[in-house]
Amino acid sequence: MKVTEIFRSIQGESTFAGLACAFVRLAGCPLRCSYCDTAYAHGGG
Repeated sequence: MKVTEIFRSIQGESTFAGLACAFVRLAGCPLRCSYCDTAYAHGGG
């Protein structure tokens, strides 16, 4: 998988909600999960 984006933000879910967090977005995933709604996840990024 390829890294398409790394950014800092405030966590909005789980018990860590409200805390500063680093997010890493990936592309090129070989899985086809029914709940994945991210257009670039399956492509090359």
